[in-house]
Formats: sequence, structure tokens, C-alpha cells
Amino acid sequence: MSKGQKTKPGVFQRILDKVEVVGNKLPHPVTLFAILMVITLLLSWIFGGVSVEHPGKAAGFLDSEGNPVDKINVINLLSREGVQMIFTRMVETFADFPPLGLVLMVMLGIGVAEYTGMISVGLRLFVSKVPRSIITFSIVVAGMLSSVAADAGYVVLIPLGGANFMSMGRHPLAGIAAAFAGVSGGFGANILPTGLDPMIAAFTETAAQIIDPGYTVDPLSNYYLMAASVPLVGLAGTRITERILVPRLGTYKPDADLKIEEDKPITRQQKKALM
Repeated sequence: MSKGQKTKPGVFQRILDKVEVVGNKLPHPVTLFAILMVITLLLSWIFGGVSVEHPGKAAGFLDSEGNPVDKINVINLLSREGVQMIFTRMVETFADFPPLGLVLMVMLGIGVAEYTGMISVGLRLFVSKVPRSIITFSIVVAGMLSSVAADAGYVVLIPLGGANFMSMGRHPLAGIAAAFAGVSGGFGANILPTGLDPMIAAFTETAAQIIDPGYTVDPLSNYYLMAASVPLVGLAGTRITERILVPRLGTYKPDADLKIEEDKPITRQQKKALM
């Protein structure tokens, strides 16, 4: 093989190229949400009037007025009554949203922790103290842990991951991708309870009460699976970053005039406040 000849990418690399092309063509999440709304409306129009036996019939399921429910009817949301129901019950639907109260209370506490700088300092301190040999793993894990503060990982950790990789002479996009994988791909894994837990528990409880009206779901019922997923997702994210992403990015050649603004060192007072 001559020196200037390029090697032909393997099957796996060609598959990744196709996934990248398709992913780049996906519409904005808001557009996807609107498309799903339209699909839901059309399906309600197609199946409007169809009824099935209520799965909680044997358990004596009652509606909000205390009447027994035998069947579930599909409501045509595009009919006059359906459109009226959408707009007249909009506030009621939002207020009766099962996880609303729990999530609001959790987000209040998280908001205080984020506004005071606790989340930012905690993430920076965690990443700055790990050895360079496991920096990728630590960034992925930190991304998962950041889900306790909702979107703080996107604001703090993703640029921090790129800055850490650049400071080591590595491609900053790899650090950004590792942080993004932890924050987004590992959002459901954590060793700490998050605002997602009460929300999922409320959904599960409402669904389970269709069969058993007295069934309750604890917000920590998913904790063991969530905690056990942290090392597994961390190792998977590290391997994909190092074995697949880094080779695809190629050799990093920083611009000579490029300067990165370093984070201010964590003060003794901040460490004391964090503890």
C-alpha cells in the first residue's frame, strides 16, 4: 500500500457514517413533538368510537365520580366534542398530572443547589481530582450524576469535558462527546435519587392502579437498577469514546493562537460550603 493511499473503512465504520447522516437529518425536537401530536390526533380520528374492556374491571375500577368502569372508549379528538375537551380541560389536565407536585418540590431544592453554585463546584471538583488515566470514565460518570440537577450538566460539564481534553492535548470534541454521552445517554442512571424518580413512579402508580386501585409505587423502587447502571454505562461510554470516536476524529492539531479560558480554582471556602 502506498504512503498516500487511504484505507477503506470497515463495515462498522460505514454503518456509523450512515447513522451520522440520518441523525443529522432529523428535525428539531420541537418539530418531532408537533409531529407526534398530529399523529395522535389522526389516530384518535381513525379509531374514534372503538371500545375495549377495561383491564381493571375485575378489580372494580371506579371513575372520578365513583361509578364502575367496564370499557375504555377511544375519543375522537378532532370531533367538535374532542376539540372542546382539549381546550376546556387543558388546565385540569395539567393540574392533575400525576408527578406535578413531587417534581415541583424536587426542582425547588435543585434550583437552590444550582443557584448557590453547589452543583457547579461539585462537578468541577469531581472531575479535577481524578487521575488522567480515567478522565474519560470520570467525565461520563459525572454526566450521569449531573442528572440530579436536571440541565446543569449541559451548562457546566459539557464545556468542562472539552476543556479537560484540550488541556491534555487531546481532541476537545472527544471530551465534549463523552460528557454529552453521560448527561444525555446516561440520564436515567445515578447513585443518587433525582427528580426523574418521583415522576416515573407517579406514571407507574397511575398505570398500575388501572388494575389495582390501591397499588402504590415508591419513588425509590427503581434505585437498585439505576445505581447498578452507573458503572456499566460509564464503561460503555468510555469504550465507545476511546475505541470508536477518538479514531474517527483523527489527530488533533490545535491552532497556535487558540487560548482556552481556564476555570478559576476552587477556593477553600467553596470546598467548605460544599461539604
